[in-house]
Amino acid sequence: MLWLVWRRVPTERDSILPIWTLEARGNMLLASMSANLEMSPAQMRREIARAHSETVSVLRRKGVNYGRLRSSLEPSRTRGEVALIFDIDKMSGGNYATIASRQIVPALREDAFHSVLQGDLIGGGPLQAIHALVVGSIVASATFDRGRVGFYYVVYLNNLTKHDVERLHSHLDRFPAYAGYVPCTYGSYFRSFASHLLSASYLKAGKIILSGHEDDVSEDQDWHLGSWDWERFDYVHRSVAEYRHGLFLSYKIERESDGPFSDDERFSLNAISDRPSDVSRFTIEIAANKLEYLKKEKAGVLKRLGLDSLQHQELAEIIKDRLHRSYFYNLRYRNDYDVSLFNILLELRDPRPDSEKVYKVIVGFRYEESQQRLQLTTFY
Repeated sequence: MLWLVWRRVPTERDSILPIWTLEARGNMLLASMSANLEMSPAQMRREIARAHSETVSVLRRKGVNYGRLRSSLEPSRTRGEVALIFDIDKMSGGNYATIASRQIVPALREDAFHSVLQGDLIGGGPLQAIHALVVGSIVASATFDRGRVGFYYVVYLNNLTKHDVERLHSHLDRFPAYAGYVPCTYGSYFRSFASHLLSASYLKAGKIILSGHEDDVSEDQDWHLGSWDWERFDYVHRSVAEYRHGLFLSYKIERESDGPFSDDERFSLNAISDRPSDVSRFTIEIAANKLEYLKKEKAGVLKRLGLDSLQHQELAEIIKDRLHRSYFYNLRYRNDYDVSLFNILLELRDPRPDSEKVYKVIVGFRYEESQQRLQLTTFY
């Protein structure tokens, strides 16, 4: 593992660029640094800011604008996510990930931005249980055999339009090993299960493909260590040190928090504050003028969610109850106002008894550790 060496930055309360996402959920680097190097939260914040700033610079040298990666690194309110399922036993003649990639890549829009996660669908239980989960969740291909228990390889894609999903399914339906896809736009047991098994492998930024290489390899080079055959379809591959890719360029499939004040929450807050604290103890503050603004300007959204008649405290309690069902993203500190800000994405069900519709709502907060509160800034 490469240890990042802390270096003091010139301005103690300097602004940091927005961090679209910080992966400390399945990445132990920050926790290990904090514990083994005995780094204070203030030192950790500076180190995260430095590492992020350097990552943005490295990407720029490689022709990638970090700002344009937002749609592939944050969960979307309007775009979809799917898990493509392949029967490993039906793929022969080489690495099955390579074989699958040769079917998937031609069906992707060349100008699209996506994160690509992949892995085998395995677990501690019997194969029959995993097969039953697939059968109960899948939009099946024409050749999928529901009675046959198989070994499954999964490719997870985000930031998809409805047409993207239709084109992928139609194109892959000709491939015998393709079992179908599982919709993962909204929370489900399958999505949570997959989030523990799949790892972020690539980030597609139009015709440029980003991945990680060994930390001791010069970043003047581009090493493709993965198995996907992007070059066959004229994509340009660029790589960065694995620790950069792991921390700042890895999409996190949403699921319930791993526990109160998990490492992921702690370091996400530490990226914007010297005093990260467990926000489950905070109050949610919705200013009176903010609520009136929401009721006036967001009346349609609130009405669909059955929230149009709620008062401050009632809406605050609903938001707080769901606070740990998403992770914190769009992390930013503004030194001009001395404020720390982050967003979450909430899934709220239509309250009408005859409706099964789920709405996604982006909620923004001002993090005020000294007051032990989160002040609502945006809701849309």
